[in-house]
Amino acid sequence: SLCSHTLSSQVITNDRAAIKVIPGTFVISKDAVNDAGVLTNDGNINLTGSYTSTGNTSGSGKYYLGGSWTNSGGVFVPGSSTVIFNGSDDQLITRTGGEIFYNLIAENSGAQLLKRIAIQNNVTVLGTLTMSLGNIDAGTYLLCLSNPISSALNYTSTTNSRIFGRFERGISQKATYLFPLGTPSFYNPLNLKTNDVPVAGSVLSQYFSLDPGNTGLPIPDPPVEIHDRYPDGFWNLTANNYFSSSDFSISLDAAGFADTIRDVTRVIKRADGGNWTVD
Repeated sequence: SLCSHTLSSQVITNDRAAIKVIPGTFVISKDAVNDAGVLTNDGNINLTGSYTSTGNTSGSGKYYLGGSWTNSGGVFVPGSSTVIFNGSDDQLITRTGGEIFYNLIAENSGAQLLKRIAIQNNVTVLGTLTMSLGNIDAGTYLLCLSNPISSALNYTSTTNSRIFGRFERGISQKATYLFPLGTPSFYNPLNLKTNDVPVAGSVLSQYFSLDPGNTGLPIPDPPVEIHDRYPDGFWNLTANNYFSSSDFSISLDAAGFADTIRDVTRVIKRADGGNWTVD
């Protein structure tokens, strides 16, 4: 038979002890503090508040957080664990030097224009990034999904959840890779369809709600001419880690652009801020 155990409290503090949460165990609390201790979680830790650690955290269990994740000089070995951010207020991920998760799930139910999951340092997701509710704000940092298969991003949101700032994805397959970018006001996703990937690597993306300028315009695109750009925003893509593909297509969502997107609208490109060109 299967057994489950539940422990409930207001605040859990581990002061230099070794604690192991075994499979089938549910630990429920407001906050948890791992103060120079050792926490091995192979069960479920459900916090309505925050997890703070200066010690060692490991295991392959689940963490449900209504608050923030703060790793202040501790060691987090993610194993195959899952960290679920399901709060309704701002939730922060903080670790000097960056944090690494295996699976990360965004389920923030706060007001979409006001609340978000904000990373305070670079964050890497090794397994699956699930976006079901709420936005992720990378700020000046980098959110990286290193798993190179297209399904590593599990996008189930029906509310246009999106990433503000820099988002990098590993790429190794002939598939369609979603980059769910945008601003607090609009969802501006980019889909990169790779028809050939001779060299795997990653692609760094970012959406800017800025005027990209019109250097090099107009340009001929028979039987028409491309005479201007949309001044509302642009997408920036950078091939990293040796990624190479000469056979791909891109689709963009220009939500929030003031002018009409027409059937003769073209996607134009440029390298390193040079002149606009068209394929």
